Amino acid sequence: MDSSQSNRKDSFGTRLINFIKYLPHFFTTDIWRIPIAEASRTRRIIRRVLMSIVLAVRGFSEDRLMVKASALTYYTLFAIVPVIALVMAIARGFGMQDLIVATLSRQAGEHASVMANVLEFVNRYLEHARGGVFVGIGVVMLIWSVMSGFRHVETIFNDIWNVKKNRSISSQLSTYLSLMFVLPVLVVASSGLSMFLVSAFSDDMFGVLSPFLIRVIKVLPYLINILIFTALFLIVPNTRVKFLSALTAGAFTGVAFQLFQFFYIKGQVFLTSYNAVYGGFAMVPLLLLWLQISWLIILLGAELSFAVQNYANYEYAEDIKKMSRRYSNFLLLAIMTLIVKRFVAEEGPYTSENLSKETKIPIKIVRNSINTLVDVGLVVGVHNDDSRQKSYYPAVDVNNITIGKLISRIDNYGSDSLKLEENEKLAPFWHRLEALRKDPESRKVLLKDI
Repeated sequence: MDSSQSNRKDSFGTRLINFIKYLPHFFTTDIWRIPIAEASRTRRIIRRVLMSIVLAVRGFSEDRLMVKASALTYYTLFAIVPVIALVMAIARGFGMQDLIVATLSRQAGEHASVMANVLEFVNRYLEHARGGVFVGIGVVMLIWSVMSGFRHVETIFNDIWNVKKNRSISSQLSTYLSLMFVLPVLVVASSGLSMFLVSAFSDDMFGVLSPFLIRVIKVLPYLINILIFTALFLIVPNTRVKFLSALTAGAFTGVAFQLFQFFYIKGQVFLTSYNAVYGGFAMVPLLLLWLQISWLIILLGAELSFAVQNYANYEYAEDIKKMSRRYSNFLLLAIMTLIVKRFVAEEGPYTSENLSKETKIPIKIVRNSINTLVDVGLVVGVHNDDSRQKSYYPAVDVNNITIGKLISRIDNYGSDSLKLEENEKLAPFWHRLEALRKDPESRKVLLKDI
């Protein structure tokens, strides 16, 4: 009996060790190979969540978010006064400047006196904006300072989304101006609503609702953060971001950001010895730490929004990298043939999505293959009415598209401008390769005889 129990324990321990050893291989390779259409709904959801997390964590390293967060921290130090000035200017319009000052002082914790100096700089900045040498020059400088900050953030978000081009100047003006005025209003409205709910506790008429209002006050900052970050992830990247992807990342970032604020403020209580050494100057490294971690949370949220929307593009990624030319040609032949047959049957053109769904070919392979067919001039993409998807048609007469023409277009695609075949040392190899196209028997020639 003891022997059998011991064997079972050893067996369980062995399985556990093997399972732990298998996890890295599962997350890097096998999870991207599981056919998602064949799994149950619960397993599909779990797989999508795991794939999104793995992709976001991988992006954290590959996109060097630590370095980018450091760059944004450095840049924010220059933009922090104009940004607070903009929030204060809008808060004054709502009569809530005192509330914003109290909120900022509470965030500063033990360094409220330093925050008072920062607010003094903000007041001077606003006075300068109202009294510029030329009419409106101060306001223009304020807006330009904040817009340049948004432009820097957009560049990093575009890097995460693999977007090579920023918005045009006109698009930047419309987008950034909207964010500049909407986001501070949300922050001011959040603070004002919190203040109203707190003051409502003193009124007997709200006494019965106090427990409910307490919960609302506790949840409200999280909801506002989620709304703000969802808007950022939705609008800032210069590409189409699906709302669900932005909302998922916004929920993660909003909750993580609010929890970080809580622990940051509470943690300052334990830094009395640090304050004793540096005094008021201690706020500077603490501010740098706060900015660095805050930007890391935001950039990780941007990675998550990208991962949630694009995880399917990374299915079979390692297998695609190792795909042979023979297998690639097989897929190109299959996809081209299906596009031609759909056109001949007048059944309506394929999109990459419904072609992937019908054939069960991973979407990334379908898109790569279609891009190749477009490059060689055999397929043309036309935007649908909503301009978000393309439908694909044959680009030449279908009565002239043969298997040989398809393979020839693929083999000859690219540039021969190097002219290395004219080199006396290399010319024999070029001639042999050309002969192979005309005479299959030349395959039997030994390399040592060339």
